Amino acid sequence: MKIRTKLAIVILMMLSATAQAACEYIIYPYTGANSQFGSHRLSSASDGKAEAWWGLSGADAKNGQLTGVSKSIDVSSNNIFQPPGTVLAAAGGIPFTQYAHKGGWDPELVFYRCTPDTAGQLYQAFSTNGDDAYAGWYEAQDVPGAYLTLARNVAMRITLEATGQVFTDIWQQIAMTNLDTDKDGNFLIKAKNFSPIRVELIKTADTRYFISSAATYTFAGVNPNAYVVFRGPGLDSNGIKVGQAHRGGNWAGWYHEWPSVISLYNNGITVRRGAICQVIHFTPFVQLPRVSATDIRAGRSVSAPFSLEFTCESNVVSGVVTNKQNVALGFLAPEANVLAAQKYGLTSGSAVTHLLDDAYGAPGHARGVGVRILRNGLPMNFLTTDVAGTGASAGWVPVLGGSQVKTGTQSGVDSYQETFEARLERFSSDQLETGRYQAHAQILMRLQ
Repeated sequence: MKIRTKLAIVILMMLSATAQAACEYIIYPYTGANSQFGSHRLSSASDGKAEAWWGLSGADAKNGQLTGVSKSIDVSSNNIFQPPGTVLAAAGGIPFTQYAHKGGWDPELVFYRCTPDTAGQLYQAFSTNGDDAYAGWYEAQDVPGAYLTLARNVAMRITLEATGQVFTDIWQQIAMTNLDTDKDGNFLIKAKNFSPIRVELIKTADTRYFISSAATYTFAGVNPNAYVVFRGPGLDSNGIKVGQAHRGGNWAGWYHEWPSVISLYNNGITVRRGAICQVIHFTPFVQLPRVSATDIRAGRSVSAPFSLEFTCESNVVSGVVTNKQNVALGFLAPEANVLAAQKYGLTSGSAVTHLLDDAYGAPGHARGVGVRILRNGLPMNFLTTDVAGTGASAGWVPVLGGSQVKTGTQSGVDSYQETFEARLERFSSDQLETGRYQAHAQILMRLQ
């Protein structure tokens, strides 16, 4: 009888401990009192940040920014020239702190606190918005893992970079690890613990569902495209049935418990349709001759040619006029190079005139010199953003405005080759210092 009594006591104790495993949302910072479990308050100032996020963060239009995804997307109706599966825009390494919420989340923001016995039961779950025909329900028939969007011919594929898993309309999840803890050993679920994502916008010929096929369309619908959700004991969202479809009511905890919305809405991404051009090949590395500081001070410059090969649909309209299906060419300078050029007044309109060294101002790198690109002997300016439709003052030039040579025509597509000049020269707004020079720029051909 004693043995049985002891066993019963042990079992009751185990059941009691198991029943306490729970998570609670955190919305209040530490104040020195009333911070016990159940207070929704941090137990120490060192635990992290707290704010009133709970309640609306998973609602429509609360999404953040898809950092790095181009703001301009060109779509051709010619599925041979631009076949389905063509990546129209893409960016990786987009952190949860940017994509999850309008205005972003602080990396140290604590969403949830979970008791120590929840170990092994804490997950981030993810799926497309599988109950919306225009934003996550229908996978494109010709692009695996990409889902139809509001824009005709544009599908969206999202990848969870922590594991490489592609979002689908079926809920998936991964364990949350390397979590911070508070003084009582409770797990702290922070914004920094959620995986970054990769986003791809891809050409599709699947036109079953779309809202706009306009010549120019900016994603304006608030439709969420996907979600990343926390699942833990005691939460409504723990009721999400992983391995089953999102639709049909399988969205437990929405939207009050969900800390993220992934959406194209309010990202300023514009789709333009018309005859387009594409870069086929270019000189990948331009070697400039060595030059002495004495020669540079004397006004000498050094230069080297580089080649660009591209194709255009035969009915392309070359120019910089906006909303007229004009196609323009531009060289995009990286953000750091742009900031350096602007610091020294090397600007023209919204463009910059010179491409400075990638590490301008660092020891061992040349100062007081920059590269200009010449077309037909005339200097071009550098774009500071990839947003199309910003005109000549932004650095755009007509795509066929140079001394390009037509090298062939086939099936309504013309091939061209053009030679440009890269020239390293002195500018006077900074001191001249010797050193190495290395920089890069991106070649863009975009509908305006």
